[in-house]
Amino acid sequence: MDMEYFLLRAETNITNTACPSGIEPHTKACNLSDVTVAHVKKPNQYYLDFIESPKTMVSDKIKKILEESNPKTVFKQVVIIDECQKQQLIYWLFYLDEIDFMADICKCGKLNFEKLMIDHQKVKKHGYTFFVVMSVYEPYLVVNLEIAEKILQTNPVGIRFERIKAI
Repeated sequence: MDMEYFLLRAETNITNTACPSGIEPHTKACNLSDVTVAHVKKPNQYYLDFIESPKTMVSDKIKKILEESNPKTVFKQVVIIDECQKQQLIYWLFYLDEIDFMADICKCGKLNFEKLMIDHQKVKKHGYTFFVVMSVYEPYLVVNLEIAEKILQTNPVGIRFERIKAI
């Protein structure tokens, strides 16, 4: 049976989504302290369960699913202080070993989503249910069908899945 894979993305048609400041976008999560403080200073911001910018972060309920499926994942806590709404929220940065799961036929030049293709045998060999594919522009978080279904069962806010080709 072929495994299905999906790119996990933040929904783009929701306006006023929170974009925390105070996190360096190019620093790997494994190089950050166990707790990082970030700020949101704009009023009336909407908090999604998956934040893509400035760094990929997940809410607590998504973290629990990812952590259960791969206990080796390193998670770092981000406390987001929303000064306008006078609240604090907990999100999680995560770090995974970078393993090459791309199909050999798509390893050329600039990689974008349309050209992304996963080699199922490479994924199966390592036993990952989710992983990060690095590209020229941004890292892509990829989940298998089982993880996508578990996330959907939590009724997530602002998450969309895009099917990825697999060979």
